[in-house]
Amino acid sequence: MWQEAAKLVLASALFCMEPGGTLAGLVAQLKGHPKLLLLNLVPAALYCIYNVLTYHGLRRFDPGTYFVLLQSRIVITAILYQLLGSAKKTSLLQWVGLIFIMLGSMLRESPALYALLFGGPSGGHSVVDYMTVFLQAFLSSAAGIFSEKLLRNRGVNPHIQNVFMYADSLLLLVLSCFVAHHHQTQWDAFIQPLTRPWTAAAVINAAFTGILTGFVLRSLGSIIKSIAAAVELWATALASSILFGYPLAPSSMVGMIFVSVGLGIFGRDVERSNGSQEKGKRRE
Repeated sequence: MWQEAAKLVLASALFCMEPGGTLAGLVAQLKGHPKLLLLNLVPAALYCIYNVLTYHGLRRFDPGTYFVLLQSRIVITAILYQLLGSAKKTSLLQWVGLIFIMLGSMLRESPALYALLFGGPSGGHSVVDYMTVFLQAFLSSAAGIFSEKLLRNRGVNPHIQNVFMYADSLLLLVLSCFVAHHHQTQWDAFIQPLTRPWTAAAVINAAFTGILTGFVLRSLGSIIKSIAAAVELWATALASSILFGYPLAPSSMVGMIFVSVGLGIFGRDVERSNGSQEKGKRRE
C-alpha cells in the first residue's frame, strides 16, 4: 500500500515540477478526465489480484522457480498484443525470438519441469500451484497491455495518467483492507514501513521502478518490457554467482545462451521492421 502511495506522490510531484505545472493544474486535470480515471480501474484491479497471487506463489515456490515460471508472460503478452489488434504485428522471426527467450528462462528449472511433464518428484507442488502462477502471468500481461493503451493516449500528460493509475490502485488496496478478516494483521503490515528503514527504502525503490515502467510502456511496449524482465532474471543469477557465490548450474548457462539468442533474433527483426517503415514514410 505504501508503494502505491509513494508512486502517487512521486507522479504528482513530477507533474508539478514541469513548466507550468501546479497543484491547482493537477486538480483541474483530474476533474477534466473522469473517464480515464474509471478506465484505470481495470489495470489497477488486475494488478491488485496479481499482488495477492504473488504472496501465494512465493509461499509455494522458491523465488528462482517462481520467477522462472512467470516468464511465460512473454509469449502471453505477444499473443494478447495481437488479439487486441495492435498496429505492429509480430513477425514469424520475432515469434521465434520470443520462444527462445521463454525456453531459455525455463531451462533453469528444467529438472523440475521434466518431472512435472513426465512424472517424478515435483517438490510438493500441485497442478493448482502451477496454474495459479500462469494465471498471474496472464493478469500481468493483460494489465501491462491495457496500461500501455492508456499511456499512449497522447492527449493527456503521462504524469496525470500515472496519478490516475496509482490513485485507483491505492483505493482498491484500502478497500481490500476493510474487507479482510484479519484487521490487526493488515494494520501491522500497514505501519511496518514506518518502523523499518530497509522496508521504507524498498518502498521508495519500488515507487521509482513503477514510474520508470510507465515510461517504458509508453515508449517501447509490453513485449520489450517482458523481455527486459527475462534479462533481469539472468543478470540477477549471474550477479548472485559473482558476488555471493551461488552456483550456476549447466542448465542455467544454457538458458542464458537461449535468452541471448532470442534477444538477438527479436531485436534485429524489430530494427529491420522499423527501418522499413521509415523508408516507406520517406517515399510517401
